[in-house]
Amino acid sequence: MNNIIPLLVESVKSQVQDSQIIKELTEKLEQKKYRQAFLIFNNLKESGKWVLNESDEKHLEEFWWEYAN
Repeated sequence: MNNIIPLLVESVKSQVQDSQIIKELTEKLEQKKYRQAFLIFNNLKESGKWVLNESDEKHLEEFWWEYAN
């Protein structure tokens, strides 16, 4: 895993209290199902459950281009 992935996961974990979502996200990443993981990241962002700072936004975009696209 590139170091952007752990940074994104830690950011999500710091804000999202739903352990099932965290489990699903980490499973998708471990299985290298990056597009599905991106959809989870994006859904959390769009729902307001995960509020991204500037570096999170940059990392999410990098994740999209490096892994999920």
